[in-house]
Amino acid sequence: MTFDHSVLTNCSPVSDSTYIYTANGSPLVVTHSGNITPTYSPLLDKLTLPSVFCIPKLTMKLLSVGKLTDYDSNVLFTLTSSIVQDHTGRTIGTGRKVNGLYQLESLHLSSSPHLAASFSVTFDIWHRQLGHLSTSRLKTLSDSCWKNFSLLAQIIVKVVVLQNKLMYLLVLAITWLQKYLI
Repeated sequence: MTFDHSVLTNCSPVSDSTYIYTANGSPLVVTHSGNITPTYSPLLDKLTLPSVFCIPKLTMKLLSVGKLTDYDSNVLFTLTSSIVQDHTGRTIGTGRKVNGLYQLESLHLSSSPHLAASFSVTFDIWHRQLGHLSTSRLKTLSDSCWKNFSLLAQIIVKVVVLQNKLMYLLVLAITWLQKYLI
């Protein structure tokens, strides 16, 4: 995401009311969408990033971890730094943590035909570009949690039934003791 639409190629205005939401829930309007091919940057080697969004109220350019992982890269975070690795585990980028944000200091990616593919803007893409889980993953998580909750409820019912049986046996034992020993 960028605040400057002049850096975008194949730039077009976003016709529908599309927003991204900041960490505090504030909506920011997306005005344009396009590609970025940073020819001027030593950090990015002939890489075209498709479907980059222009949000004029942003104060810095943002690169989605989801975008990097879509291109078969791994991103690792430590307390003070970040590392981008290709699919073989070779380090292709580094960054450092500054005021709570990880700033990319270097990134070397080779061009690949699948990198320049464009795709339509959907809720899932927005969600992924913000680093969030896709709706299918959220549903899987939700289903899994519901199954675990269901299993927990069954266990609780069995424990309560067992407690009732134990209480019944305890009452029988006390009754027997009272009748035959007292």
